[in-house]
Amino acid sequence: MEDDGPCCPAAATRRSSKIWLGGNLVGVVEMDRIVGEVRQMGIEEDETIADALVERARVYNYIPPQAVDDYKEGLLNEYRKRHPSEAK
Repeated sequence: MEDDGPCCPAAATRRSSKIWLGGNLVGVVEMDRIVGEVRQMGIEEDETIADALVERARVYNYIPPQAVDDYKEGLLNEYRKRHPSEAK
């Protein structure tokens, strides 16, 4: 059976990671999954990676419209931390 995500809020909380977004520490649910999916896409351009990260993060997390740029920056930074060999 394929893992389609958390079954309930408690399971989602166990799958969250804290990252810095716009000077605030924010919990992002399914960070490992989001990063893994984007990495498998083989994208090289930072802007395209950031867009893909936000698109996938929205599946599991509410992202306020005014915070999209902060999420792009924070998610891209976290992506680069997890995959330093791909950093430009």
